[in-house]
Amino acid sequence: MLRRFLLALSPFMVLAALGQGQDIGELTIPDLQTLFSSPHALALFIVGLISFVRKHFPITKLDGIVVPALSLILGLVLAFVGKLLGYLGDNWLFFGLMAGIEAPLIVSGARTLLSKTAGTPATEVGGGGNAQASADSTTPERTRLR
Repeated sequence: MLRRFLLALSPFMVLAALGQGQDIGELTIPDLQTLFSSPHALALFIVGLISFVRKHFPITKLDGIVVPALSLILGLVLAFVGKLLGYLGDNWLFFGLMAGIEAPLIVSGARTLLSKTAGTPATEVGGGGNAQASADSTTPERTRLR
């Protein structure tokens, strides 16, 4: 509720700043050099891109082997774009393969770390995977909740 209010109020705040003659600054485009500086940075970008697609486009069902395949394809495509823009050299294929393979490993490592911290199984932390099988399990906790 507060976010909606602030979002609705933000154009008026900008207009008030312009009316006062205050400089609100320039719009800066992020430097793409940092995205192609290492395969780790590109892999994190791929993780964010896939999670954005999963959250905001519920029409697509991204589970199972589709996620690592998509991350590998995205890694190769983004590395090729980096080569076309001049950020990567002749090693763009290896760079894209490394980033595409590393992205699912980052997610599984984060899921394992969170499950160890929270004390829950790794399948319950991420939510993805085989959700139907976990709902049908006959553990005492699940039976008590039914």
